[in-house]
Amino acid sequence: MKCEIIRDLFPSYIDGLTSEESNEAVEEHLEKCKECRDYLEAMKKEMVSARYVERRKDELKRDVKPLKKLKRVTRQMIAGTVLFCIVVIGIALGAHETYYGEGVQPNSEDVKITCEKIDPVVRIGFEPQKEGVYLEAMVNEENEKTHIRLVERRIRPFEKKERITNNAYYEYIYVSADHGIKEPSDKETLEVEFKDKTKTVKITDLYTEEIQNLK
Repeated sequence: MKCEIIRDLFPSYIDGLTSEESNEAVEEHLEKCKECRDYLEAMKKEMVSARYVERRKDELKRDVKPLKKLKRVTRQMIAGTVLFCIVVIGIALGAHETYYGEGVQPNSEDVKITCEKIDPVVRIGFEPQKEGVYLEAMVNEENEKTHIRLVERRIRPFEKKERITNNAYYEYIYVSADHGIKEPSDKETLEVEFKDKTKTVKITDLYTEEIQNLK
């Protein structure tokens, strides 16, 4: 039998797919033909290498799938952790801003009012009676009425050393256009709004009296 025909049978022969008659013909030919024996050995090595590569490819594919799943799970865990941290930080910042940022109106008993007159200026001071807070005076001047809304805010820890005073102030200047002392109108009033009440005094009383109505 010719070498070409025998060599065509080698792949099936190596895989054990040939019949007994074909096996006998191949083995009989191999006993006589050294070139076909060498060709068969080379083909076996090549087929073994090829099968090994294919097997490794299949194994790698099987290994990659769990790895991809693991990476996906890891990414999800990281994303969940980051989201959780963002939510926690947001809640903490919100609580901090609510505690320190949002002001409340103080009760009248929690504010000490002082009056200082230095012609032609009258300076009214609002001093908090609580620890750890400061006051802001929200002033609204409309026509002949001046309205002051007091706001009490907590002092942030890092502001304690920087804050010069915790008091709020309002100043009224009795000066006319020609820089002379002027008499305010009896209709002009000053209102100070607290949480529990609103106190009103005439502007004229600021300059002539110790603003007892506000105290």
